[in-house]
Amino acid sequence: VFFGPVSAFAEFKKHIQDNCRFFFHSYADGENAFRKDIFEGVSLISPGYLFTVNGKEYRDEFLRTYGSPPGDASAFAYDMTDAVIRSVTVSTDDVDSLKNYLRKTDFEGVTGRISFDERGNRLWKPELMTVRKGEFVRER
Repeated sequence: VFFGPVSAFAEFKKHIQDNCRFFFHSYADGENAFRKDIFEGVSLISPGYLFTVNGKEYRDEFLRTYGSPPGDASAFAYDMTDAVIRSVTVSTDDVDSLKNYLRKTDFEGVTGRISFDERGNRLWKPELMTVRKGEFVRER
């Protein structure tokens, strides 16, 4: 497992055997900042939106609007904003009502299923993807 900037990983990878399998947390800044040539054969934690129908639509709209693909953080922020907006529109004006509604939230967002546990933490099962021939491939 490697945590650090892409530039450090590129240097690190030069000194490792070709048959090693790497796991990288995220490409955070989106596809523009992500050098697929450096990450060929590397497994990453998928941000989810690359493989869902809603996520692909989100990515395409983001690309049309801003001229570049979204990063992981923007996709997760989009889903959390959507959850809060849904809660505010149906709950009363007190905080407890908002919290109760959020706990019951369950919908398909751009990063996958959006639901929360009793403590308010998102229930999310990370998936792996691997860079193969310059493309992100979902691991099953």
